[in-house]
Amino acid sequence: MAPFQNLHLQIKFAPLSPIIDPPSFHLYYLSTYTTADITDVSSLVNQVITQFNAIPTGAGYSVASVMSDCLSRASNQSLVDVYDVTAHLAGTPAGSPVLLTSFTLAAGQPTPKANPEGVAAVITLQAPYGTDVEFGPGTPPTRPRARDRGRIYVGPLDGSVLALESTTNRSYLVSSFQTTLVKWIQAINVITTAPHTVIYNLAVWSRKGAFMKSLQECWVDDRPDYQRRRSDQAASRLIQGLP
Repeated sequence: MAPFQNLHLQIKFAPLSPIIDPPSFHLYYLSTYTTADITDVSSLVNQVITQFNAIPTGAGYSVASVMSDCLSRASNQSLVDVYDVTAHLAGTPAGSPVLLTSFTLAAGQPTPKANPEGVAAVITLQAPYGTDVEFGPGTPPTRPRARDRGRIYVGPLDGSVLALESTTNRSYLVSSFQTTLVKWIQAINVITTAPHTVIYNLAVWSRKGAFMKSLQECWVDDRPDYQRRRSDQAASRLIQGLP
């Protein structure tokens, strides 16, 4: 099996506060090409970074612009680690990254709005599931179709992407942000590298099934989600003694 056919990208951000857990998200790419080398990996990463900072076609703003201002936007403070998992699709240790690079997170909102750092938007990635059923036999039941889905937790987010429903006061993600996220996925779904014209497809990765699959569709619900690992320590504590 040729190297660099299955890649795991970890995109990491640097918080300004030392008490905030450094957030990250993961992207997976597959290719059937056998001609890729490390220059193609670099080309793929550069294009992913560019699209994260850019306004996707059909959207009104970039994903980067609504990331929380608790993240550093200083030069090259955000990082990308790339692992070649071609021989490790079952989840075995892939060793050290094959590429490490940094980038500058694009400017945020001119007037940032408060939002807990754990609040995130979830992008669901769906690969073709064929005859896979949602629930299979067994106790507890198996979940064959779950292997064909993946999730990206995007956050921490600026409060501008949240609104209150007028009649119920339910918090929800504004539709323009949902559009930005799905158009961003569309923009990075198929990437052709410059050095050797290698085509990479965004994918879901099932360690249990030991495969990656390219996507059929993606969606974003309007319900905010929460990443528990971002339940950071408080900066101060107010204690009131009671008689």
